[in-house]
Amino acid sequence: MGITDLILSGANQNGCVAETLKDANKLGYKVMTSPELIMNGRDPSAPVPAIYYNLGKVLLNISQLNHLVSNRIFLP
Repeated sequence: MGITDLILSGANQNGCVAETLKDANKLGYKVMTSPELIMNGRDPSAPVPAIYYNLGKVLLNISQLNHLVSNRIFLP
């Protein structure tokens, strides 16, 4: 059984983190993140860009992510 789901984090949500999301999506990975794990380095209060909702799953917070991981719940 291989890896199918990824948790994405990073400090440049409009640059390299978004590019990683695009590449992971092209390779067939299911990507999840939360606003607490990604940020805009220039404006930490900036909202999560739409691309994350379109190509991945944005969870409400890191607690929700921890619940999924600890219970081995994978994305559909």
